[in-house]
Amino acid sequence: MEGSQHDCYVESVIIWSGRVGVRSVNGANQISGVHPWNLRAPDGGIGIELVNGRGRVYDCYLDFTPLVIVDPSCVQVTSSFFLAQARLVLQSDKTTLVQNLVVTDNLWSPESYMDNDTIVITGSKPFTDVEVRCWLL
Repeated sequence: MEGSQHDCYVESVIIWSGRVGVRSVNGANQISGVHPWNLRAPDGGIGIELVNGRGRVYDCYLDFTPLVIVDPSCVQVTSSFFLAQARLVLQSDKTTLVQNLVVTDNLWSPESYMDNDTIVITGSKPFTDVEVRCWLL
């Protein structure tokens, strides 16, 4: 989903192979019903990557692969399931501000809770300004 894309929908897809399952660069994209079962997180795999930190991800099943949001701004993650090493990764690249992030009605498997690792913050710059609306239900 790169290039001069405009308002794309990715729906009801299983990704069996690849380092990155879905890579989205357009902020108006919607990703729903996607089940990335590609390269595991410990081996460098990414299930879904929102490069510009915008878009909507809902009803997805992240199977040992993380959802990576680069420079989060105006993004919604709803009703998705994060299995085992699947995490929500907030990554700073160009900005230190997180804003308009909505994380609601998701389910993390017990392995995530035991590792206390459901949401990971990483990147080249630390986030210094955070405007986050985050509900972990």
